[in-house]
Amino acid sequence: MKVQVRFLDGEIMDGESDAATLQRMGFPVSLAGGNNQIAWVSLASIKYVVLKGDHFAEGGDSDPRIHQDLVKVVMHFVDGETLRSYKDDSFSQQGEGFNMLVWDPESKSLVRLLVSLHALKALFFVNEWDARSEDERAQFPGASGRYN
Repeated sequence: MKVQVRFLDGEIMDGESDAATLQRMGFPVSLAGGNNQIAWVSLASIKYVVLKGDHFAEGGDSDPRIHQDLVKVVMHFVDGETLRSYKDDSFSQQGEGFNMLVWDPESKSLVRLLVSLHALKALFFVNEWDARSEDERAQFPGASGRYN
């Protein structure tokens, strides 16, 4: 399947892989053209892998899980990026990573990610996306971060 590997240093690698988990200490990616046949990518350098062929709930304006009363998951990465998701039936830890669906506002669909444990600062299971009081939100409007 087509994959997009997002690295901690900001690099992005597009290719194909038969791997659907981060269970080994590397992730194999086949690259089209050029001199490379395959790249064995270290899990320590991967932030997350987008499985490009796995799109779900396409066509809506927002995450369809928003009204399902699911536990919210906030991922804080060591590079400062933050992503949000829900602990639904697709959420699981497998080997060296987490398998989950994340809402992509550009494609207006849920996409499957493999998130490397090595890239995470912390994974928070929360009741609300932003637990600040109204006063704190007014005083520090950008403090909650930008979520994808």
